[in-house]
Amino acid sequence: SAVSGVRSSRIGYNNNLIIYPEWNTVFIAMPQAGQRKYTWSVTCVMEAAIATTLRDEFYGQANSPLDSAAGALFGQTKEVNLDFSQGDASTNRKAQIRIEEVIIESIGKPINFGTNDVVLMTFNGKSTGAQSNVAFEWWTVT
Repeated sequence: SAVSGVRSSRIGYNNNLIIYPEWNTVFIAMPQAGQRKYTWSVTCVMEAAIATTLRDEFYGQANSPLDSAAGALFGQTKEVNLDFSQGDASTNRKAQIRIEEVIIESIGKPINFGTNDVVLMTFNGKSTGAQSNVAFEWWTVT
């Protein structure tokens, strides 16, 4: 689903270095990269109806989780593209975050602003991959 009104977002990256000692010495070997892991969190402002739809898709049914993940977004991997831009048409600064194997771990309870059925909702998740091994890309249009 596409959601606008992002209030805040955070993404973390861990290369999970594997460190082990050299054979028959006190020194360590050159650290090796392990499986990359990305953690992320996004807080969005949206209409209450959209929040309800997202929650129900996450659970796989209305108002409560299924006993299994069948039919629910929980535990399933997806692909995510986030595009950001700042500036005017001639000097845009752009960034893309492209991660895959994304799992939504939790969705926070919607916080009602009290007007026009607008709510604030937080999503937390993780990922273990990047599209074409390029997770982050940024540039300036001149």
